[in-house]
Amino acid sequence: MGVRFLRKGQKMKKGKWILALCVSCMALVSLTCFFRHARAEKEETEPPKTKYYSGEAIEGAVLQLIDKDGKVVKEWTTTKAAYEIGAELVAGETYTLHEKSAPPGYLLAEDITFTVPLDGKKQEITMVDAPTSVEIEKKDKDTAEPVYNAVLQILDENGVIMDEWTTDGTVHEVKGILTAGQKYIIHEKVTPVGYKQSDDVSFIAPTEEPPYKVTFYNVKVPDDVPKTGDSFSMLLIIGIAGVALVGIGTFLWLRKKM
Repeated sequence: MGVRFLRKGQKMKKGKWILALCVSCMALVSLTCFFRHARAEKEETEPPKTKYYSGEAIEGAVLQLIDKDGKVVKEWTTTKAAYEIGAELVAGETYTLHEKSAPPGYLLAEDITFTVPLDGKKQEITMVDAPTSVEIEKKDKDTAEPVYNAVLQILDENGVIMDEWTTDGTVHEVKGILTAGQKYIIHEKVTPVGYKQSDDVSFIAPTEEPPYKVTFYNVKVPDDVPKTGDSFSMLLIIGIAGVALVGIGTFLWLRKKM
C-alpha cells in the first residue's frame, strides 16, 4: 500500500482516487500522533525551569534558593534580566526564595515559598523590594509648631551628603536613597533667625516598613539675649563715646596748661 502522486494532466479512476485519499489521511494522522508523543516525552524528561527576579529592573540584590532542608541550592546577584533555573529543581519539591541582601535604597523582601509543578510547566516568581523611607520634620521645641527656612542635611558615616533641603513646614520624605541598617546623621547647615543651632541627630535607616519618622527640634533664642547685630552696635557706640571723652579730656588738659 502506498500513496500515488499524480502529474498534471493524468487521470485516475474514481475508486482509486478515494483509496489514495484515505491512505493520505491515515498517514497524516499517524504523523500527528508520532510528533505529539515525542513532544510529551520531551516535556516529561526536560527539567522544570523557574524564573526569579527581584522587583522590576532592580540590580544588586543577592537572592538565594533554599530547599526544604535549609540547604542553599543556588545564590546569585540580580541584574535587569530575569534569572532562570532548571536542572537544580526537582518536580514536586518545595523551595524558598530568600533575599540575602537588598541593594542600596531598598528594604529586604519577605521570603516566597513555592512548589515546582509536576507537569514541567515554567513558573515565573516576582519578588518586590520596597524602597527605604525616612520622614523628617522640623519643629519648635516649646510650641511644636513647624520651623521654616532651616537647611538640613543627611550625612553618611563618611560625611557624604545624601540629601539636602530647606524646611517649609511640611514633612520631608527621604525615599529610596538610604541603605537599610546603615547609620546616618541629620545636620543643620543653616539655622533660621531667632533659633539656636540644633545638635546633630543620628539614626539607623529602617530595615522594614512602615517609614521611620524623625522630629528635629529648634530652641528659640531668649528675648533678653542681644542678637549679634545689636551687640556690635552697642560696642560701636561705647567705643565712639570713649574716644570722644578721651579727646575732650585731652583738650581741657592742654587748655589748662596754656
